[in-house]
Amino acid sequence: VCVTGAAGFIGSWLVTRLLESGYNVHATVRNLGTNKFSMESRLKEDGSFDEAIKGCEGVFHVATPMDFESNELEINIYDRINEVIKPKARGILSIIESCVEAKTVKRLIFTSSVGQQQQ
Repeated sequence: VCVTGAAGFIGSWLVTRLLESGYNVHATVRNLGTNKFSMESRLKEDGSFDEAIKGCEGVFHVATPMDFESNELEINIYDRINEVIKPKARGILSIIESCVEAKTVKRLIFTSSVGQQQQ
């Protein structure tokens, strides 16, 4: 299985549980740093998940694009659409396209983010 956002709170717990249950896990993170067991992927880049998803039967999409410089709560609705909603929508479309490209994925589990709860 593939877990996107494996370095996050939910993703890291999910990876741990999947490994404990005997699954082979392809984990993606925003920035590899010194971690040699994960694959670096960017939600905003088409095809960046292709390699991680290749050969997987299941995908847990728990990643979300984050802009650590902006304050999502203080922007107006029009800027929110461009800065928050569109990148998240592009991200899930990129994951779906990678699942289709892999031709092995039987199930995609998509979790929403805290960004959905801010209004």
